[in-house]
Amino acid sequence: MPRDRWDPQYIVDTVGIDPAALYAYVRDNVTWVPYRGQLRGSIGVLMDRNANALDMSLLLADLFKRSGYEVRLAHA
Repeated sequence: MPRDRWDPQYIVDTVGIDPAALYAYVRDNVTWVPYRGQLRGSIGVLMDRNANALDMSLLLADLFKRSGYEVRLAHA
């Protein structure tokens, strides 16, 4: 199985640490599907390439943390 299907650090190493590039990667490679709550987590999203907004946010937060950024999720 290719590493981009299960390793968030590989995504950071490949895409880089620019937040806009990481956001674009998630936007372009993950399809939104409706479901409630957290189901897959960051590695599950990479494996399935399907996620709701929360799981996509968790993947993006994981990628940002691995890039050296401080991350906080908020809900309004």
